[in-house]
Amino acid sequence: VRSVEWLAPDFADARGRMKFAIQLMVVDAPGGVRVAVDTCVGNHKRRPLPHWNLRTGPFLEHLRAAGFPPESVTHVLCTHLHTDHVGWNTRWEAGRWVPTFPRARYLFGEREYRYWSGGGGAGEG
Repeated sequence: VRSVEWLAPDFADARGRMKFAIQLMVVDAPGGVRVAVDTCVGNHKRRPLPHWNLRTGPFLEHLRAAGFPPESVTHVLCTHLHTDHVGWNTRWEAGRWVPTFPRARYLFGEREYRYWSGGGGAGEG
């Protein structure tokens, strides 16, 4: 990171650490369609990065407070299937993983799905 001069100071600090945000975007479309785009990191999931590992953050509470309860989402669009884009697709409830957005249809690219479901991406993302 330090070797890429244009990253500092806006996108990396003096020690070479990247600065970035991971955010979910909600799009309201005609006909009562509400799309959540990329569901961030998620809670209670084992992740290699310490800050992401077994998180217990208030993401769902913040989503509700912003006026977007999970039950109101009709579609979830994953631009790709990396860890920081699919984490809230599911949540831990009563000892099992359940869909975070129970009414939603989940959408992602066919090639991306094949890659990850076939084990090709094991250890990535």
